[in-house]
Amino acid sequence: ASICIGNQEKSKTLETDLSAGTQNRKAIRDCSDLPKDFRSGIYRIKPDKAKAFDVYCEMTIDSGRWTVCDSLDYSNRGRFTTLDRDNDDANDNCSRRHSGAWWYKDCMNSNLHGHYYIETHVGTWNGVIWNTWKGDLQRAPLVALVNTSDIRQNILKSFKKQLNEKVDNLVKQKLKNINHRIQKLEEKWKSFEKDISTGSKKRKVIKDCNNLPKDVRSGIYRIKPDKVNAFDVYCEMTIDSGRWTVIQRRKNGNLDFYLGWAKYKTGFGQLNREFWLGNDKIHTLTSQGKYELRIDLYDFDNNQAYAKYQHFYIGNETSKYNINVYGYSGTAGDSLHYSNGARFTTLDMDNDDSIHNCATYHPGAWWYKSCMRSNLNGDYYIKYPVGTWNGIIAIPGTRFHANHGEYINLLDENTVALNRHWYGRAYTFSEKKLQPGEIFLFEIEKNDHDFSTGMTVGLAQLNPCDKFKLPTYIDSGDHVNDFGRFWLRSILFTENNKPYQSVLGNVVHTPMGSFSRSLLSNGKWNPQNNIGDSMSLSDGVGSRIGIMYTVVENSAEMHLIINGEDQGPCVRNIPYTNGSLHVMLNVNAKTQQVRIIQLYGGNL
Repeated sequence: ASICIGNQEKSKTLETDLSAGTQNRKAIRDCSDLPKDFRSGIYRIKPDKAKAFDVYCEMTIDSGRWTVCDSLDYSNRGRFTTLDRDNDDANDNCSRRHSGAWWYKDCMNSNLHGHYYIETHVGTWNGVIWNTWKGDLQRAPLVALVNTSDIRQNILKSFKKQLNEKVDNLVKQKLKNINHRIQKLEEKWKSFEKDISTGSKKRKVIKDCNNLPKDVRSGIYRIKPDKVNAFDVYCEMTIDSGRWTVIQRRKNGNLDFYLGWAKYKTGFGQLNREFWLGNDKIHTLTSQGKYELRIDLYDFDNNQAYAKYQHFYIGNETSKYNINVYGYSGTAGDSLHYSNGARFTTLDMDNDDSIHNCATYHPGAWWYKSCMRSNLNGDYYIKYPVGTWNGIIAIPGTRFHANHGEYINLLDENTVALNRHWYGRAYTFSEKKLQPGEIFLFEIEKNDHDFSTGMTVGLAQLNPCDKFKLPTYIDSGDHVNDFGRFWLRSILFTENNKPYQSVLGNVVHTPMGSFSRSLLSNGKWNPQNNIGDSMSLSDGVGSRIGIMYTVVENSAEMHLIINGEDQGPCVRNIPYTNGSLHVMLNVNAKTQQVRIIQLYGGNL
């Protein structure tokens, strides 16, 4: 064991004199008084108030001039002693006397297993001791404590340079080997990608992206599915283990997706930008075997979600490219389940189940029923849209509550309410409470023209799950207040008498956001469906009714938005203390069937 201490310069003659202990010069105090260029070796020093003695001066480590102190020589041939095993030469146990464990004799000049003091400790010999550090301290009252972290530091310094050089050389060699291997792999994959992209005869053409090696880059590759000519596709190699054949991409809205049947049949766009691969190609791919479908969604705030389906297949053109999809997992919600079994519809080919063409009703092209829960080929709005129900959407849906009046039937996953009796007990509620500023929108789908009065709509503090009694008949007066529990307003044909065309192109503003009047207006108004109502659309087939309320202090004011026109507050002073209100409809009299129109987004 050794501890070193250090200092500065002189000459070779002095080195010789000091080594021999000559009297020509005054003895130095320690090795720090030596000239910097002296060799390491034994020199005589004379500390203050002590006799001269020889020491070894280390002149190479850490700028040199270190005095190497020997306090371990005393322990030579000593036996190791611990607090419970006394092997020393003293009358007592040196381990207990000096609180440590060491090669004691009677007792020691060093005790590096002694008690560790945080700072200099005066008086006792119970500590980490190196007796000859700073001279002969055997009888001095101050015990010099060795900081073992300094010992470790000095030892590391002695070979730090050599260690760094070895590590550097080793790292450089490893990096060189790794770079060489990467270069060879890049050359290999580059050659492979070139072969695939150009359809080279060197390799068999792949059937889809799943046949690519896992480590190739995302990009455009040529594939040849069974029984068709080869064509190019974009292969996504990074998401979910890679090797996905991309059939659609929307990125910035630069490409128009509101196109006809022929375009969707063959495909359009650019594979490295926005595109639709083509229904014929998608059918060919999914006919080769079992295929999964993955949909990745990103919003403008970089939120991400995905939907994954274990089984995906679409039929040929004869079947109208009907979709078969199931086995959902993911984070986006299962909005494609509603489309399972549906036929593909475009603006010029209406194959959906609605009385309207859903592709023109919600501009896009998709597997609509009547109409949809998703519309990924819809209009691409740049951030906050005016009416996102016409855009790219994927939503869980607003529904009617399962508890309802005796003569109401709920259809189409509780989004359609049908009155199966001519009058009475035809009330129904929204499944969820309506928040202030939100719009609950529905469309009239069927009427009975033997009646002149329309349905009633409004708000209720009733919980649809509770037992309560409602009047059998709710007349079509201005409004009804039943002990402060619900407030209804009739839809009168005199309230909105503007034709469909006059309410297009404007915006309805609400506290929760803004919506286009065309969105809130009637869907496909036709005078033949509205006998005698050509100028009174409020209660005609295709008319759209929105219910919304605002809070003024501790009360709510209900608004009716009829075909895009806010009628203003129609019921005031509705008690509002906590929570929100359910929408309540009484589907009776002239109105026989209504359908909820989903509004998603639009917040500003």
